[in-house]
Amino acid sequence: MARRKALPLDSPDWMPIAEAHRVLCSLTGSRDLAAKDLTDAMMAKDEDKLVPVPAMRRCFAYGIRQKADGSKERELLPREYWTEHELQSWSDATFVTRRSNNPASIKGYAYYVWKPSLAKLWPAAFAPPVDAPEGSERHKPGPKPRDDWPKLMAAELIHRALYDPESLGNIDALIPLMKEFLEDEIGWAPKDPKEIRKEIVSLLKFVRK
Repeated sequence: MARRKALPLDSPDWMPIAEAHRVLCSLTGSRDLAAKDLTDAMMAKDEDKLVPVPAMRRCFAYGIRQKADGSKERELLPREYWTEHELQSWSDATFVTRRSNNPASIKGYAYYVWKPSLAKLWPAAFAPPVDAPEGSERHKPGPKPRDDWPKLMAAELIHRALYDPESLGNIDALIPLMKEFLEDEIGWAPKDPKEIRKEIVSLLKFVRK
């Protein structure tokens, strides 16, 4: 498979794919259309009219990480990957699935897209402000993503209820998993595990019904 141009896999310009999808929803007005447009951009060829958007994934599943070569924790994805996979958005959850009549989400990986390419393709949504004072810091996300962490965790628990219901049976095991999930999604998680436990217990009252 043809490889994307090499990019620094530890760069802060990699944006979580769920965050990119949320931003794109403001342009399309549709979660499904945002997912389709982003998938099309990730599988675009250099000669296409559409600006190709590189994507990479990080492995966070302990079992997979133990078996894989250390260099594979961060993996730049060839565009052909998206001919067999796609981004989907159901309810409040956004995840990568195999293309199928019965799609199954890809577990154990967090997906990211290259923000500079997003800015070229959709400047109104992703380009930094052009009138920022010289020498000022780059725009940093405000507190809102942190404030929304219970919603993000609720979406992940709903996803697990659909595809891995047995994982909801052990709250103690869920706490570190949810902490890792939040850190991958928004780069932050509550320091006190009790906060995560409290939200899990509250959310499971509804998920298990």
